[in-house]
Amino acid sequence: ASVLNVKESKASERTIVVAGLPVGLNDQLLTTLVKIHFEDTDNGGGIVEDVTYPTRTKGAAYVFSSVMAVLDLSVFRSQIRLESLVMDLKREIPTLCLSPLDANGRISVQGTFLAIEKLKEFLLLKASFLLEKNRSRQSPRGSTQRNSHSLKPPRSLTPETTKKGESLVLDTDTFLYLKKKRKVYESTLRKFHVLCEETVDGEVTTLCIKNAQ
Repeated sequence: ASVLNVKESKASERTIVVAGLPVGLNDQLLTTLVKIHFEDTDNGGGIVEDVTYPTRTKGAAYVFSSVMAVLDLSVFRSQIRLESLVMDLKREIPTLCLSPLDANGRISVQGTFLAIEKLKEFLLLKASFLLEKNRSRQSPRGSTQRNSHSLKPPRSLTPETTKKGESLVLDTDTFLYLKKKRKVYESTLRKFHVLCEETVDGEVTTLCIKNAQ
């Protein structure tokens, strides 16, 4: 109900509603304390544009916040022009504020929580798409080769892609959940005789899955 009091839809995307504040303290002091708390990096805080207090809801304040992050886009350099990637980001998520791209492929971004979440999803999808595209280029041309040996019995029931290695890109939080919280992860690898090389790079984890036999 408190969120509905925030009239601007763009503002509501980056609004944190803080309830249960002590009544009776000086309004200015309480506003300052709330702002300090949400800007404190030890609390996982960031940039606070404004704090609205008091509000029509007793003991509630609105914190208008935005998120800033530094992206290292150099991991995409071998697959795509980074300038084109930045243009795609601007087109797909126009609410983001992006700094100029530096020589090392780093760029600063600032936006709402929702915009940063969309950015994360966009980059994960882009990484997955480029991996798949690169894999298609490297696959042997030769549907004719496979057809020429079609009468021979298969040497193994293991899929060909598993023999050569299959890459899978995951969000790191998802990967850690599967590995740490779900005991089925390790047991499944053992059951199907699969080796999994794990490369964790910040919020992106790449798994290279191969047949152990």
